[in-house]
Amino acid sequence: MDSGRMSERLFVALWPPQHVVAMVDTAVRPVRAQHQQLKWQPPERWHITLAFLGERTSAKEIRRFGSIEPHAAEPVALHGSGRFGPVLWIGVECGLWLSDLARECQRVMDAADRRFHPHLTVARARSVAARHELGSASADLAGFHSPDWTPTEVTLVRSTTGPKPTYEVVARTALP
Repeated sequence: MDSGRMSERLFVALWPPQHVVAMVDTAVRPVRAQHQQLKWQPPERWHITLAFLGERTSAKEIRRFGSIEPHAAEPVALHGSGRFGPVLWIGVECGLWLSDLARECQRVMDAADRRFHPHLTVARARSVAARHELGSASADLAGFHSPDWTPTEVTLVRSTTGPKPTYEVVARTALP
């Protein structure tokens, strides 16, 4: 993609509360300083994706999103770290309810049926040098553990990619 061109995509997500984001940021800060080849995501972009929708028209998807039947939320915690492909993530400890919610979101939103692996993406490797840093960065974050928290809502998010990527919540549904 041309680096000056912008694109919009949609996804369904949960957001950790601010006190958990602050804890992750404190844990990530020294790792970020040691692994500067990685492209670190800013804290305001840290979320748990339930369904990735790709490029779609948000007006139509907002109507669909309103049909999601929310599940009763249970506590979750962020714990440990890992990597897949070029992604460095913090893991999510949760009950089956979150997988059920992700399946419901994928079904209602007509998203690709993907195996749900709950995580918070904190960095990506965009070069060969950065890929070499993924393993040690993951090891540095392996002991991370947040307190439990209970999500209060599911959001439909518009992601604008390009030179200045942004996230904008376009719809919300409360979790019982």
